[in-house]
Amino acid sequence: MQSFLFKLTFFPSVVEPVVSLTKGPNPLIDGANRTIAATCTAATGKPAAEIDWEGGLGEMESSSTLFPNETVTVVSQYMIVPTRFARGRRVTCIVRHPALEKEIRYPYVLDIQCKYSVR
Repeated sequence: MQSFLFKLTFFPSVVEPVVSLTKGPNPLIDGANRTIAATCTAATGKPAAEIDWEGGLGEMESSSTLFPNETVTVVSQYMIVPTRFARGRRVTCIVRHPALEKEIRYPYVLDIQCKYSVR
């Protein structure tokens, strides 16, 4: 009698991403040029997560990286031209993915430093 040994490898079709939000690399200064205010990352998800921003003050720039195991990391940067009028305003990173029960929402308060002139 012959016996056979089979090795089954399971690759999940849906993998929940690891979501994080970080402030931009540089301070937000009133009157400065367009600056990264915050970065939202949905790492190693399968399929790729969808990232949106709520707040209406700036623009988003997104990129994604596909890995050999078919997971995807999506990075979305929220860009603004800092003004003192936006100080204290809230923007929200919204992440949607099939593995999540509901969307993930990360609020972020814009901390814009103002240049004051003394006369």
